[in-house]
Amino acid sequence: MIWRGRGAGRVWIGAALLLGGCCERGVTQKMSLSFRPNGSLEVRTQTILGGSACERDEAGKRRIEGIRESLLRREDIWSGGFRAALPATETISLDFEKGVVGSMSRRATLEDPAVIAELFSPFGISASYRNANGLASLELISSGPRRATARQQRVVEEALDRFSASAERSMRAASDLFRYLDRKPERARPIFAAIFSVPAAGDEAEEFGPEGEEEREVVDRFASAISEFSDRPDGEDGMTAEELVENVFDPFPSSIEVELSSPIEEAAGFIRKDSTHAILPERNLGGALAALEGEWIEPDPVAILLRSFAKKENAPVDLEAFLARPRRVRGIPDRAQIRRAIIEQLKRSDISRLRWKVPQARDAGGIEPSASPGAIASPR
Repeated sequence: MIWRGRGAGRVWIGAALLLGGCCERGVTQKMSLSFRPNGSLEVRTQTILGGSACERDEAGKRRIEGIRESLLRREDIWSGGFRAALPATETISLDFEKGVVGSMSRRATLEDPAVIAELFSPFGISASYRNANGLASLELISSGPRRATARQQRVVEEALDRFSASAERSMRAASDLFRYLDRKPERARPIFAAIFSVPAAGDEAEEFGPEGEEEREVVDRFASAISEFSDRPDGEDGMTAEELVENVFDPFPSSIEVELSSPIEEAAGFIRKDSTHAILPERNLGGALAALEGEWIEPDPVAILLRSFAKKENAPVDLEAFLARPRRVRGIPDRAQIRRAIIEQLKRSDISRLRWKVPQARDAGGIEPSASPGAIASPR
C-alpha cells in the first residue's frame, strides 16, 4: 500500500484513491423521470464530459471534440426524443469550465406522460405509460443491447478477463485481511478508515500507522489487489473499455432514476431506493461486481468502494455501518466463476416495470373513468 508521513506517525492513502480510475468513461449520460401528483411528468437529462480517459489518442480527442461542438448547438443524444415529445416547457443549460463546455442539462415538462414513448423511440426502446382504475404503470422494453464491432467485442472480452482476475485477487486479499482481524478485531477501525479514506482526527491520527510488519503486509496486499482494477485494456473508436462494456450489454442510453407521486406497488427490473424512488442502473463491470456482494464475501469492501465511486458524489463510506456488519467468507471463487457471475448480472431482463397508485379523476357526474384516453403509448 502507499504510505506517507503525518506528524510523528504514518498514515495510509486509502485504497479508494487507487480504485478511482477503474471505471473511467469519457461521456456520462443521466436521466430522471418525476411523475407529479397533478398528472404531469418532469424529465431531466444530463450529458457530462469527464476526465481525460477518452482523450488519450486522436480518436478519443475527435470524439469528445465532436460532442462538445454538438452541445454548443444544444444537440445531444436526447434531442430527437424531446422534439418528438413536444414538451409544454423545456429549459436547456450549458456548464463551462475554463471556457470549455463540460456538460449540458435539459429540464422539460410533459403534460401527458403517455408521450414518454417518443422520448425513448430513438433508442429502439418501447416505453409505455398507463393509468387505469387508480393504478399507474411505466414499462420499458428494449430490443436488446446495442451492436458492437468485432474489434470492440475483443476489447470487451479482454476487459472482462482482466476485471475478473482482479476481482479474484481482491477477494483473496480481503479474506486474508478478515482472518487477520479475527485475531486482532481492535484494528478493524483504523484499517478500514484508511481503506475507505475516512480521515482521522486529533489523537486518533496515530492509529492510522501499521501495527507491526504482519499488518503492513496484509493491508499492502489488499491495496495492491485493489490497484489492479485500474489495469484495463485500451478502448476502441475513441471509447473507453468501460463504455464499450455498456454498449455490448446495456440497451439503455443511461441510468434512469424515477420519482413517483405515491409508494411503489410493484417493481421489476428497477431497484427500489425508497418507497417512492427507483433506479434502473447502468450495466457495467463495477455495478455487476458490487451486486454480487454477499455471494462470497460479506461485507465486501471492494463492492462498497465501487458503489461509492458510482455515485460520483464523493460521499464518504459509512464506516460505522460497515464495522457493525459481521464479517463472513463463504469460499473464494476462481476468475472463471467470477466472470460467469458478472456476465449474468450484466444480462438482466430487458423488460422493466413500475406500478403505483394514483388518484382517480371523476367526471361531472361523479363517475370514475376506468382509464384515461390515450393512456397506452408505443413508439412510432
